Amino acid sequence: MSNTFSRDRKPDRIRSQSKSFFPQDAVVMVETAAARSGEFLEFIRRSARELRHGEAIPRSLDQWKELRAAVRKNLVAAIGLSTDAPGPVPVRKVGEQKKDGYRIEHLVLRTIRTGDGWIEMPANAYVPDAPTKNAKPMPAVLCVHGHWSGAKQDPVVQSRCIGLAKLGFFVLSVDAFGAGERGLKTPLGEYHGEMVAATLWPTGTLLCGIQVWENMRAVDYLQTRPEVDPERLGVTGTSGGGNQTIYAGALDERFQCVVPVCSVGNYQAYLGAACCMCELVPGALTFTDEWQVLGLVAPRALMVINATRDAVQFSVGEARKSVAGAKKVFDLYDRSAAIRHVPIESGHDYNQPMREAMYGWMTRHLKGIGDGSPIA
Repeated sequence: MSNTFSRDRKPDRIRSQSKSFFPQDAVVMVETAAARSGEFLEFIRRSARELRHGEAIPRSLDQWKELRAAVRKNLVAAIGLSTDAPGPVPVRKVGEQKKDGYRIEHLVLRTIRTGDGWIEMPANAYVPDAPTKNAKPMPAVLCVHGHWSGAKQDPVVQSRCIGLAKLGFFVLSVDAFGAGERGLKTPLGEYHGEMVAATLWPTGTLLCGIQVWENMRAVDYLQTRPEVDPERLGVTGTSGGGNQTIYAGALDERFQCVVPVCSVGNYQAYLGAACCMCELVPGALTFTDEWQVLGLVAPRALMVINATRDAVQFSVGEARKSVAGAKKVFDLYDRSAAIRHVPIESGHDYNQPMREAMYGWMTRHLKGIGDGSPIA
């Protein structure tokens, strides 16, 4: 008998091993892999808990101010935020559209000087029609986008810009580094929270730091506009834009009203979850947790909006933990009424109820009108 066998016919010995080994072994391997995966994640979470174990919320304003200085210093270093003294923001206007009750100016801001020129940030300014020739300067809101495909031009972003303009706010909406008109590819719709952020890392540059710096340069520009009251500025955004809002609002005290949407949870909840690289602060849990970052906003106004059907890291329950810690900081300033947590029955979004909640909060704290209730 020949010792060879056809490709599609295995010897009896091999067939018997196949029946007894492969299916059963596959089950064992899957179960083992799942157990090991769980062990790894539990190790990471346990290590994170140990980093913040026994952390007490300051009981006095002096204690908080001491902690505040340390958190701020470490946060600036962690995100690589430039400490260079800012100068004038060169800007050019490339177009204008007249709308009902407002106009849209298409601008390009020069934000970062390089060895051979500038990095430029496209922006849209929504400018309300002045009611009179001698109208007083108006409050302004910086609207930063998240990972919506159209960046500053996405309908989700434009909706709140138009709504604010019709309420008498000057609005500046900008494209984040690597998104919108600034994508690595020509068409709009590029997702910048992954590839752009990863591409920067080998150079020691963090997308989060660039975003905060450019948002601060946007404030520098806003304060040059004659229509704008430089003391009445707000910032808002959702998802990745909500994270930009958190860090810009925490580190730039010119923002008097800060409204992050679908972005606040807590750093412990980020572990094992899908978060964009632009939302992560390297080593954050070695020196802080999210309630302290929110506390940096105090005594200025802070509204945190969450969706009831969002991912766990941005869920109402996880956000409630951070808001509770931050509220104790606001209490130290006797500013309990300046922080509010608003859950909205919704998925991950910046929809009409969320916008209306933000309108009321901005109106209360930048115009001194109303009690912060939603404005339809």
